[in-house]
Amino acid sequence: MKTTLQYRSLNADVASAHLVQEHLNHLQSLTDIEAAQVILERQREATPAFRARMVLVVPGPDYHADAVDHTLAAALHKAVENLKRQILARQAKCRVKAKSNLQLGPISRRWSSALAGHRA
Repeated sequence: MKTTLQYRSLNADVASAHLVQEHLNHLQSLTDIEAAQVILERQREATPAFRARMVLVVPGPDYHADAVDHTLAAALHKAVENLKRQILARQAKCRVKAKSNLQLGPISRRWSSALAGHRA
């Protein structure tokens, strides 16, 4: 996974980079991430002042999350939880779709064609 981490109006520190990497490793365990772009920002005039933006490049549509909070760690946590919810929702949707696309077995096909001929 290629990771791009950008800081805006913040000092880059090892602790926040380590925290971002831990969260990305957790998300990597849920889905195959090709690349991740993370922007950590402090907006001096806005309240809450900290914003975390994340984009995960995956096979299929990408995942996007944007969160704000009063601390950088809380904003990052909210963004990660949003991404986690998106990933799990897409996986559940794929499972439901796969179940609905099951093929009828040979016995079921015979009965459905027999019933269709019986109605005619």
